[in-house]
Amino acid sequence: MSHVLTIVSRPEQVRRDVVSVLEEFLADAKAGRLAGIAIAGIKPDLQAITHWSNCDHAAAMIGAVAILEHRLAAEANAQAVPA
Repeated sequence: MSHVLTIVSRPEQVRRDVVSVLEEFLADAKAGRLAGIAIAGIKPDLQAITHWSNCDHAAAMIGAVAILEHRLAAEANAQAVPA
């Protein structure tokens, strides 16, 4: 039995993940499963971009953004190389 191995570069993995996340959010939005959205991105030149939609639940959105900030910080710490 043979197996085909496809090597995907890190930039390609990131691109695929970005598209997957956006498609998941878009599907939820189209199905009416989102009450609002806040999004942040980093362009290849490290320029930050942010957008948010109208939302009747600002406090909940701020909480969701804080949870995301915590998850990102934990991931960054886990990837940090010890000195």
